[in-house]
Amino acid sequence: MSWIRTALCLSTVCFAGSVCLPLQAGDSIQFNRDIRPILSDSCFQCHGPDEAKRQGGLRLDQAEAALRGGESGPAIVPGDPLASEIRKRILSTDPDLKMPPAASGKTISPEQLATLDQWIREGAEYQGHWAFLPIRRPDVPDQTGGLSPIDAFLRQRQQQAGLMPAPEASRETLTLYGRDGI
Repeated sequence: MSWIRTALCLSTVCFAGSVCLPLQAGDSIQFNRDIRPILSDSCFQCHGPDEAKRQGGLRLDQAEAALRGGESGPAIVPGDPLASEIRKRILSTDPDLKMPPAASGKTISPEQLATLDQWIREGAEYQGHWAFLPIRRPDVPDQTGGLSPIDAFLRQRQQQAGLMPAPEASRETLTLYGRDGI
């Protein structure tokens, strides 16, 4: 049973690591992965695709509309977070200007704001919905030690999380808990 527990723990660590690892230095921000979830959770209710609910003439789910802005001007100024109205509104202390509004029950955390700032500094590139983007095969990490491509991706995430694989089990352990030993 311990090999099952070990396998489950390893897969949980790898899964959690692949989902929960913070951006590493040098990682570029991607709209679909990093920005869309923030805007979707906190902004799209009032500034999204539903024209009937849209406030201030601002739509943030489309690049052209966000760059054009609404009644207060451009929400996003690529390359310049300080000139971007979205940042000013998030940081505003005026309850009439603060976004998201207190009544929504939503907030933008300092980490989320830092991610938005970095994205804007990098040029605020929007991406289409992931389902309509062409499939791109990722570059496989170094496969030294005879690793399969999947194992190479798992090893890379383990290393990013500061984890090392357990040592190989002895032949006796493998035989004891092998297919016939359960």
